[in-house]
Amino acid sequence: MELIYSLTENDYLQQQLYLASKSEFVKKQRKKTKLLIILSLFMIGLGLYINKNKFEGYCFGSASVVFFFFFPLYFKKRHQFF
Repeated sequence: MELIYSLTENDYLQQQLYLASKSEFVKKQRKKTKLLIILSLFMIGLGLYINKNKFEGYCFGSASVVFFFFFPLYFKKRHQFF
């Protein structure tokens, strides 16, 4: 019995996504990226708040909180397109 199966682009994508979900390096990279973005937004907001730009400081501070909760969705979609 002989099976003939041709691999498609979607098959390779599924393999890469599976390997990325199990890789410790990717998990560490995801945490590092999340922390870097959140801290950057928060520090910019804090700097603006200290320099008497309270509205912009609140905006950047709020953006860091929102990004904290929505980062996993963003990261997942980002990796599906590559």
